[in-house]
Amino acid sequence: MLLAVAGPVIYAVQVQNKSLMAPWYVPILATLGAFSMIWSSVQRRTIWRWGTAGMGLLFAAFLWLMMLVGMATPAYQGPVTVGQAFPNFETRLASGEAFQQGDLKGDKNTVLVFYRGHW
Repeated sequence: MLLAVAGPVIYAVQVQNKSLMAPWYVPILATLGAFSMIWSSVQRRTIWRWGTAGMGLLFAAFLWLMMLVGMATPAYQGPVTVGQAFPNFETRLASGEAFQQGDLKGDKNTVLVFYRGHW
């Protein structure tokens, strides 16, 4: 049971330390914990062991579902398609200065790169 609970506890510490990465170890540890509980149930057959093994297996399945489906990013739906004029916009730079589409006009060609942030 400790293996199944260790993943969420480690993830909570990771979030508290502001280290935001995909926690693949959470469902892996839960699966290892569930298989350990099943092995324990095979070795010594009691209803309580089988019950905790079943709950551990359900918990691991839920974590895999959340990892593979719940954290999946949606398909990119960009603001424009090829050949369409770029819409007017206004935003702020990292320095806090205002920036708008008119600032891009000039004699030089301009390339805009969109980076989808990772948070």
